[in-house]
Amino acid sequence: MENKEALSMLEQAINYGENDHTVKGNWMLGTPEINAVRLAIKALKKEEKIRIDKELKEEKLAAAVVVLISALEEDKTPGSYYFGWQSNLACSISDNSQLNMDQANHIARHFLNRLIDSGNGNV
Repeated sequence: MENKEALSMLEQAINYGENDHTVKGNWMLGTPEINAVRLAIKALKKEEKIRIDKELKEEKLAAAVVVLISALEEDKTPGSYYFGWQSNLACSISDNSQLNMDQANHIARHFLNRLIDSGNGNV
């Protein structure tokens, strides 16, 4: 049974009638048991929302990586998106290491080409 289904069933089980009794049970308002059920429902809803949010983020990230890889592999000439990424990566590598720009450019190109290859299932 899915969490969402279980939540729905729990919520229906504690819907109150006019006499402060549940419609489908005999739990009284304000009892420790009913308060415990309410807390459990709240916790399950939070857990379900976190799981759904995480799945959505993962799906969005995967889609963004596909778009990025597509843009990078489209054109590798000076002035291209690939070239811009390569230049920025190389500068960052060179600025934060003992490597010269030729070495940093080599590493940046290697990284971007591996990224593109991974998107094409070649790694």
